Amino acid sequence: MKQILVIGGGITGLTAADKLLERGCAVTVLEAAASPGGMLAPSGVTAGRRLEAIYHHLFTSDRAAIALLEDLGLRGDLRWHEPSNDLFLGGKRYPFTSPLDLLRFRPLPFAGRVRTGVSVLAAGQIRAYLPLEEQTAKDWLIRSGGKTAYERLWKPLLRSKFGEDADEVSAVWIWNKYKLRGGSREAGGEKLGYLEGGFCRLTDALAQRIRDRGGEIRCGCGAESIRRTADGVRVAASADGEPAEFRADAVLAALPAPALAPLLENAADEEAAALAGRCRAQKYKANLCLALRTEKRLTDAYWTTVCEDDAPFVLLIAQNRLFDDAPAPPAYGGEILYLSRYLDAGDPLFRAPDGEVFARFAEGLTAMFPGFSAADAAAWELFRSPWAQPVIGRRYSRTRIPIRTALPGVYLAGMSQIYPEDRGVNYAVRLGWDAAAEILGERTA
Repeated sequence: MKQILVIGGGITGLTAADKLLERGCAVTVLEAAASPGGMLAPSGVTAGRRLEAIYHHLFTSDRAAIALLEDLGLRGDLRWHEPSNDLFLGGKRYPFTSPLDLLRFRPLPFAGRVRTGVSVLAAGQIRAYLPLEEQTAKDWLIRSGGKTAYERLWKPLLRSKFGEDADEVSAVWIWNKYKLRGGSREAGGEKLGYLEGGFCRLTDALAQRIRDRGGEIRCGCGAESIRRTADGVRVAASADGEPAEFRADAVLAALPAPALAPLLENAADEEAAALAGRCRAQKYKANLCLALRTEKRLTDAYWTTVCEDDAPFVLLIAQNRLFDDAPAPPAYGGEILYLSRYLDAGDPLFRAPDGEVFARFAEGLTAMFPGFSAADAAAWELFRSPWAQPVIGRRYSRTRIPIRTALPGVYLAGMSQIYPEDRGVNYAVRLGWDAAAEILGERTA
C-alpha cells in the first residue's frame, strides 16, 4: 500500500487526501494549526451561526466544488443568491452590479464605459490564454478600454492588489477576472452560492470522511524538513512541541511555493536546493483580512471594491447582504464585515500588532461611513496570510512549478499551480484532485 504524507490541511490538502484514500493509499495529513480547514476554518466573531475566517462564495461555473458538495451529501444546502456590488471611488459609492451600472458610471467618459463593457464581453469569448501572456494587464486594459478608464478605474485596483508589481501583472490575470464574474450570470444578474451553515461544513465533512476511510489528520503538527532517503521520503515535524518523524513513499506539500522552500533547505541535496530556489522565486502578496461584528448596517452592497490609493483596505464584504433575498438569513448576532488588504509580507502594516491593524481599518471604515466608529465593533478577529496571492507576471506558464516537482517523491499543490485560474474554493478542490491523480500516475495533462 502506497504511503502518502500530505503537508497542509486546507481544502486542497484534504481533497487530495480524500481522493488518495479512495484509491487505496494510506494517508497522513500534517496540519500546523489546531484544526484543519485553512482559510475555511471558522471565525470567532459571530454570536450565532458558524462562519469562515475569510469570505468565500461559489460561482455557478464552479463545477468541481459543486461536485464535491454533491459527493459529500451537502449539495442540497447550497443556496444561490443575487447580491449587489458597489465601487467606492473619490469618496463616493457607485452601484457596480449590472452592465447598466457600468453605463451609468460617471467617473468614466461615456466612450470609456462602452469600450470597457465591450472588452468585458469580448474577454468571455477568449479561450486560448497563452497569447495574453505576452501582454501586461496595464497594456491590455489601455488598449481595450482606453487610458482614461485605466487611470481612473483599473490602475487603482491593480495597485491595491499588487502594489509596486502592478505594472508587471499579466493580462491573463485580469482576463480571468472578467471571465469568472461574467460566467456566473443568469438573465443578466450575477449568482453567488453559499453553503448553509458555512463552508466550514465542507472541510468538516472531508476531515470526517478521511478519518472514516482510515486516514490520519495530525493537527498541531508542523513540518520542519523534507529529505529523500533510500526507503522514500522522510519528514521531520514538531507535534505539539515534540519532535516527530514520518516516512512516506511520496509527500504532497499542499502549501504556497515559498512555504515549501524552508522545508528543503537543509536536505543536503542539489535537486532539493534547486527546487527550494524555484519556490523562493515565486512571488506572492500577503493579505490581512479583518472580520468584525457590529449592530450597524452600513451598506446595501455585499461586495464593495475600494479604489482609493490611501484606503487601508481594498475590499469590504458585508456578509449579511449576501442573504438579503433569502427567506431565513443566517443569524450571526449582528452584521458581519470583512475588510481585506493585500500588501508585501515585509510591509510594516503586515507586521503591526493586531490592535494597530484594527484601528487603521476601523478608521478607513469610518471615512467611508461616518456613522461608524471603532467602538461599534462588538467583536473582531484578524487573519494574516503571508502568501495569499501569487503575482502573475508575463509568461507565467514558463516559470510555474509543476505539481510533480523535479525532486522525486515530492509534489506541490499551492495557489500558483491553479494558473491560469485565480484563488477560490473551486480551483483549490480541482487542484487537490489533480495532485492526487499526479501521485497515482493517472494525470495526462
